[in-house]
Amino acid sequence: ALLDIDTPPVHGPDEISFPALLKVMEEAKKNIDDALGNLTPEEKALLQDKAFDPVDDDQWNRILEVSLKVDRIKLMNAIAPLFAFLTQDNLALLKKDINGRFISTDKSVLHEAMTSFGKVVIGGAGPTTYSEDAALILDLGGDDLYLNNAGGTRTGMPLSLVIDWGGDDRYVSREDFSQAAGVLGGGILIDLGGRDAFISHDGSQGAGFWGLGFLYHGDGNATFNARKFSQGTGQMGIGMLINDGSDDRYMCSYSGQGLGLFGGAGILFDKTGNDLYQLGGLQPDFRDREKATQSFGQGFGLGSRSDMDKDGVPGGVGMLIDKKGDDEYLADYFGQGASYYYGLGILDDWSGNDHYIAGRYSQGAGIHSSVGVLLDRGGNDFYYSSVGVGQGMGHDFGVGFLEDDRGDDRYEGGTLVQGAATNGSLGVFLDPAGDDLHARMGSDQGPADDETGMGIVIRNDESAITIRKSKE
Repeated sequence: ALLDIDTPPVHGPDEISFPALLKVMEEAKKNIDDALGNLTPEEKALLQDKAFDPVDDDQWNRILEVSLKVDRIKLMNAIAPLFAFLTQDNLALLKKDINGRFISTDKSVLHEAMTSFGKVVIGGAGPTTYSEDAALILDLGGDDLYLNNAGGTRTGMPLSLVIDWGGDDRYVSREDFSQAAGVLGGGILIDLGGRDAFISHDGSQGAGFWGLGFLYHGDGNATFNARKFSQGTGQMGIGMLINDGSDDRYMCSYSGQGLGLFGGAGILFDKTGNDLYQLGGLQPDFRDREKATQSFGQGFGLGSRSDMDKDGVPGGVGMLIDKKGDDEYLADYFGQGASYYYGLGILDDWSGNDHYIAGRYSQGAGIHSSVGVLLDRGGNDFYYSSVGVGQGMGHDFGVGFLEDDRGDDRYEGGTLVQGAATNGSLGVFLDPAGDDLHARMGSDQGPADDETGMGIVIRNDESAITIRKSKE
C-alpha cells in the first residue's frame, strides 16, 4: 500500500520447520530472479553501483529508465512468503524444530551447507562469530558477533535472512548494504532481544533499494550507528526498522531514520523507551557550509526537481513513529516530519516529554509541492528551529503541519515558523492545550506572504505567552 501497488494476501506454510523454510527460500530466490528478468546484467550493475544519490550522477535519466523495468509487484510477492515464518508463534515452532533436528554440542556451528540460494548456517546456543556472508543464518542464542552481510543482499545472492533468538550481540560491517538491506532483492534481520549494537556503513539497517530491507529488534537496549541512507530508507522499494527495545540510540550521518526516496517508503518504528535520534553532520548545506549540514530524514519524503538536462521525480513516503518515552530528536537542515518535491514526511510521537532540535526546513515543513507533518500527542515538549522555515510551514505550493495535542510546550524558531506560508502554500500550527511559550523572529504566527497562501494557527490563547525575538 505504501508503494501504491496491490499484492495478494500471504498464505501460511503447511508446516513450520527448517526444511520448509529452505523450500520457501529456494522458491523466493527463483521468483526474485523472475521479477528482475527484464534487466540485463549491465542494468543490474548500474542500479547497484548508483543506488546512493543517483540524481547527482550524469546517468540519472538512464537510472530512472532502468528503474521502471523493475517489476515491484512480482518482487514484493516473491519476498512476502518469508514473513509467514516470522510471527512470534511460528518463530517458537521453528526454533523447536531446529533443536529437535540438531544435537546440541559445544560447537558454535551446528550445521553448515551450500544451497541453490546460498550458504546456510545454524549457530548453537553459545557465542558464535560469523565472518563469511550467508543467505540464511539461524542462531539459537548466545552473545554473537556478526562481521558479515547479516541479512544484506549481495551480487548473485538476492535474498538473505538472519534470525537470532537472543543474547547480547554485535553486528559490525564495513560493507555497504548490510544488516537488513535489500538491493534488487530482500534482506531481513530478526534479533529477538538482548543488549545489541549495530554498526554499519551505507544503505543498511532496514534499507530497500529496488527491493525490501527489514530489521526487527526485540527486548533490550540497542544502539544503531550507520553513515547514510540507513535506518528505514526506501528507494523503489521499502526499508523498515522496527524496535521493541528500551532506551535506544539511533545515529546516522546523512539521509535516513524514516526516509522515502523516489518510488519508495522508509519507516522507523520504535515502541518504547527514552530514545535518542541523531541525524546529520556529514554533508554541508550550500546555504551555510561552515555551520550547517543536511539531514534528510526523521520522517522525510525526498524527490528531485527537473532541470534542463535531468528529469524530475516525485519523492516517496518517510515516517518515524515513536510510541512511548522521553525522546531527543537532533537534526539540522531538512528533517523531523518534512518533505521536498511531491514527497510525504511524517514524524509521529505518541507520548513523553520530547525535545526537537533542528536547523532549517524542519518540524512540519512541506517544501516544493510536498507535505510535511509533525505530530506530538502528549507531554511537555520543546521545539527549536534555529534558522526557521518550519514548525508548520509550507513553501512553494507545499503543506506544512505541526500539531501538539497536550502539555506545556515551548517553541523557539527563526523566521517563517509556526504556521507560515509562502508562494501559494498552506502552513498549519495547532496546539490547543497547555501553558505554552512561543518565541520567534519576524512577523506574527500564521503569516502568508501573498493572497494565494494561507497560514493557520489554533492555540490556547488564554495561557500562551508569545515572544518576538529580534534578529540581534
